Amino acid sequence: MAEQDEWTVGTLKEHVLKLMAEYDRRYQQQFTDSKEAVDKALESLNKRLDGMNEFRNSLKDQESKYLTRSDAVALSLLICTGFGLLLEILNFAFFKH
Repeated sequence: MAEQDEWTVGTLKEHVLKLMAEYDRRYQQQFTDSKEAVDKALESLNKRLDGMNEFRNSLKDQESKYLTRSDAVALSLLICTGFGLLLEILNFAFFKH
């Protein structure tokens, strides 16, 4: 009973305001912690994506240096034609008669 006598509208208001301030502080801390965790995760993800993009770019660069099928066919035809001409020249030079 003694505790009820101590409560007044003013003390109840003060108590509720203290509780609200404490809850507000806790929620603000949780929000701050969550935001920091999200920021760290985002930074980590960005670093990972940067690494993946760098790898992708190096593959594209490497791929651009490969010989394409059409270039290989054209080159092989050119080589075959060159060998054919070389054989004709050799035949003409050594077997004129």
